[in-house]
Amino acid sequence: MISWRVGRSKEEAFGFVNMRSTITVKAQGGVDELANMGSRYYQAVRQYRVRLLNGTGVEPLFPIWTTAEEMPDLARHMLDAGLRAVLTCVDPKQLDKRFVGREFDDDLMADLPPGVDPCGERGEFHTFCYRCPEFRSDILVTVGDVVEREGFWFAELLPAETTCVE
Repeated sequence: MISWRVGRSKEEAFGFVNMRSTITVKAQGGVDELANMGSRYYQAVRQYRVRLLNGTGVEPLFPIWTTAEEMPDLARHMLDAGLRAVLTCVDPKQLDKRFVGREFDDDLMADLPPGVDPCGERGEFHTFCYRCPEFRSDILVTVGDVVEREGFWFAELLPAETTCVE
């Protein structure tokens, strides 16, 4: 997976150049579309990504572009479709640290404070998706230690122990 953020620092500008170079090489190898699965309604992020891909031969796709008002319906649709995830990072300025490590499920949706986007679109939280209808199988993980780094709370994910049946 390739990720990038909107920014103005020299490092991020360098990242923009590197990302364009990487995408251009991928386009030469046959990649002609790039789907954006994050930042579902921030116009500035969308414009940045369109600008990033301009001239690379790769068309940006925004398959779940929506509005802030539609985010609760999107979260419900994802859960109903079988998506399962765990919150791996929480910004304590926006959401209590007790949420890190929790399942992205109906109980979480009910417990989110007013004003918190149910998909974490304002950076309240980030998730790791371990089950999705498009996956061949679940990615088996367990939540390990919860740690604070640089002002954010993270849940470490560990490979789940499995047993072999003979």
